Parts: sequence; C-alpha cells; structure tokens
Amino acid sequence: VTLTGSGAALRDVAMRDAGGFGAAGGVLLNGDGVGLESLSLSRVLVYNFVGGVGLHLRAANAGAVTYSTFTDVRVRHGATGILLESDGVADAFVNSNTFL
Repeated sequence: VTLTGSGAALRDVAMRDAGGFGAAGGVLLNGDGVGLESLSLSRVLVYNFVGGVGLHLRAANAGAVTYSTFTDVRVRHGATGILLESDGVADAFVNSNTFL
C-alpha cells in the first residue's frame, strides 16, 4: 500500500505476504518531492514481508513525512520493521510523527 497525499488514512486492515510472492514491502508513505502531513494509520497489521520494509516513511527530493499519527500499528516477520528515511536532498525530512 502506498500513501502519497496529505490527510490520508489507513485503518482496520491486515496485510500479509502469503509467501512465495516476494513482496518488496507493506506500507510506503512516499514523500517524494511533496510534503505529506496529517496521515493516520490505525489498527494496521503488516505480516510476513520478509523481502522488504513493513512500514516505510520516506522523504526525498525536498519532500517530507511529518505530523502523522500511528496507533496500534504492528509489523511482524519483516526484513526491516519500520524505516524512517530521508535522502537529505534539498532539506527532505521525516520528523514530528507520533507512534502510540
């Protein structure tokens, strides 16, 4: 699942790589050249994404992922559970997010 717009929400969902599919990851919040803010993830389970990142907050090319709330988000059996990533180009940043 990829979220690319501010104010987006993902809730009450379980995602699973059933095995053999080699999925690259679970949830990507992609602030590539745009600012994403006020996102909400609630009651989300990301399971068995052993080929990638379970929850990826990514800022690139002057983009941002900020002021978002993550409530009861669980990642199980992932190559990387949660990754906060900024490429640093033109002040891209990931910050001021809340995990409950």
